[in-house]
Amino acid sequence: MQSVLQDEGLTIDWASEASDWDTFVQQHPWGTIYHLTAWRRILEEVFPHIEGRFLLLRSSRDGQIKGGIPLYTVRSWLLGNRLVSIPFASFCDPLVPNSALLSLLVDEAWKFAKLRKISSLEIRLFRAGGLAEEAGLRPTPYSLHHFTALGKTVEEIWNSLDESNVRRRVKRAMKAEIRISTSLEDAALTSFLRILADNRRRHALPFMPGRFFDAMKRHLGTAHLSCWMAHDRDGKPLSGLLGWRFGDKFAIEYCGDYLESRRIGANQLLFWHVMQDVRAMGCKSFSFGRTGLNNAGLLRYKRQWGTIEDDLKLILLPKTRVKAAEQDPLYYRLGKFMLVHSPRILYRLIGDFCYRHLG
Repeated sequence: MQSVLQDEGLTIDWASEASDWDTFVQQHPWGTIYHLTAWRRILEEVFPHIEGRFLLLRSSRDGQIKGGIPLYTVRSWLLGNRLVSIPFASFCDPLVPNSALLSLLVDEAWKFAKLRKISSLEIRLFRAGGLAEEAGLRPTPYSLHHFTALGKTVEEIWNSLDESNVRRRVKRAMKAEIRISTSLEDAALTSFLRILADNRRRHALPFMPGRFFDAMKRHLGTAHLSCWMAHDRDGKPLSGLLGWRFGDKFAIEYCGDYLESRRIGANQLLFWHVMQDVRAMGCKSFSFGRTGLNNAGLLRYKRQWGTIEDDLKLILLPKTRVKAAEQDPLYYRLGKFMLVHSPRILYRLIGDFCYRHLG
């Protein structure tokens, strides 16, 4: 390890605060909202079981950051204590220039985890997947990422969308006089969270605490965070989308719709409207986030939007974690059944319990 550092002219720095980190993230082509110190403030404020720090590579000559990984200790008596990069990120990467330095930082992170009796290390990969393969780290595929390239004309983007399942539905929603609004005001977020809760319950996903969204609004603000809503002609909310913008990248963070709104294409019109909005803001990519490998319905939906598909991978240590991550135990299936069929108050309580352990 020391020879690699000397050859590169670097030192390792563990930092709880790094005033120059955000500037580095903004300049890095793989940088996202999830890398920022603001994301750390959000997670630590909302989830007491999560604590973040930064593992940095600095120049031996002038101290400038040359690479790094945000790492979070996620403590749970149920799932075990884990070191994760980065909790609740749809996609993210270690920000490193080459495979040797990625391997070095993984070794350093695993050493840190073992010294603090943390049972596992999880580093999520997107663009850095090739570096992990080159370093012999054997990353495990766990999801797919989809994005639509926006660096084309509006007509070219429109023509790349599926005719029957997207374009026809957009036209149907326009004829139904569905209108789109955008706001981060409390009333808009409240409406969005009602839709999201209804949507997540249908899909057996735990209720998300409203304080998470309040914290995102405070720490990211309108410079990075936006919320769009689709309404019928009488003003009734039908679907919603919350997304972040960073540099020339836009990503859907959360979205949802009421089931009865699907026949009129409200969601398709909403997505198409947001695509045009963020393209006008200078964004060159529109990310649909990650999708589980076995979620056939969601994969089919995202592929209708003229998307480019990439693998998302994980570095998991110890290696025995790889096999465990691929299992679908009985208690997990039982939990999904309870999420769908429990009374609403119990559904929220189950969600609160789940988010004391997730990350």
